[in-house]
Amino acid sequence: MTINRYGITIDTDEQGVATLWLDRADKCNAFNDLMIQSLHDGLADIANNSEVKILVIRARGEYFCAGADLDWMSSMLESSEHDNYQDALSLANVFRLVDSFPCPVVGLVEGNAFGGGCGLLCCCDMVMAKSGCQFAFSEVALGLVPATISPYVISSIGQRHARHYCVSGEHFDASRAYDMGLVSHLVNDDELTSAFLQLKKRLLNNGAIAMKKTKALIANLADIRDGSVVEETSWIIARVRIGDEAQEGCRAFIEKRRPDWIDE
Repeated sequence: MTINRYGITIDTDEQGVATLWLDRADKCNAFNDLMIQSLHDGLADIANNSEVKILVIRARGEYFCAGADLDWMSSMLESSEHDNYQDALSLANVFRLVDSFPCPVVGLVEGNAFGGGCGLLCCCDMVMAKSGCQFAFSEVALGLVPATISPYVISSIGQRHARHYCVSGEHFDASRAYDMGLVSHLVNDDELTSAFLQLKKRLLNNGAIAMKKTKALIANLADIRDGSVVEETSWIIARVRIGDEAQEGCRAFIEKRRPDWIDE
């Protein structure tokens, strides 16, 4: 069964494996408000499907996800703090849906993942990536902060790595991502399909109810992502977005120039 929504496609096979494709290849699968709504509704539908045993998140095109869409980013520069909060809250709730998804969630990465794309991967239970992929928590380069993704980033790679890569914004390769724990399976470019099929078989051989209960158990014992954190991080990014530095950084990025804090 295939379901198409704006920016995403959902395929569900007879074994109960649902694949959610990020499907804006012409925009590097970057998020905008319409795609965020599609992700929210699509994830909710899959979560309510009792036949689904595994959720796979992957992407069409050369990128996994480049983060925020330029047009969407540009429109939010003119919005109020409250509108920015509501906008950030929508994306924060998508991350929370992935993180709390009842079934195992596997991220398959065949292209670069930046900003919110990296955040999405941090919400997955397992991430399988090709060795040539690049990653970055790139928000600071735009004068922004990785607020809504931060609870999942810290949970995924730890505070030490988060301090380094979220503050520096520097790119890192798939090998480094594997060392940090962002990527759980590192494969050569021609091995992704076979490696995933092995993992898929392993998961399908497990008890579906047992996997759900195990996920719930782990979440209950180590949950730092309750509703107050979702709201707090959404307010943080909303307030930053309307500040002078973020306005300049985002405009510079959209206009393909250096922000004014970089010496020529």
